[in-house]
Amino acid sequence: MRLTRISAASVFVLLAACTDTTSPLLRLPTGPWGSVDVTFAAGASGATLTLICESGAITQPLVLDANGDFAWAGTARPSGNIIASVDHPALYSGHATRTSVTVTRTITDASGYAPWTHTLAFGEKHEITPCPLVVASVP
Repeated sequence: MRLTRISAASVFVLLAACTDTTSPLLRLPTGPWGSVDVTFAAGASGATLTLICESGAITQPLVLDANGDFAWAGTARPSGNIIASVDHPALYSGHATRTSVTVTRTITDASGYAPWTHTLAFGEKHEITPCPLVVASVP
């Protein structure tokens, strides 16, 4: 009987250690992150993002500093106008916890696109409505 109690206590301690929520995150957890406006698929070597009129990619590991802050290089492709739909260099920066990430995208070239900020929840995945197609008229 006593052996059973020790085993159950040992299992409890091991499970608590495996679900440690106090140690700092070193990387953004892989899986879906999202909100009604953004889906963010985090993988081992980067991430892809989808918004209503934009897509993006981060092609480096999603490493966090000791405070949960980050600055990742990537690309952004605004897609409101099919003629101007090209990749732009972008910086994705912000702060992450185990359950949420706040990310700001800043396009770093001179294209003039405004930065945006969104807060995403881990495990959330939504269908993003495609951007309405805007075709410039050619004279």
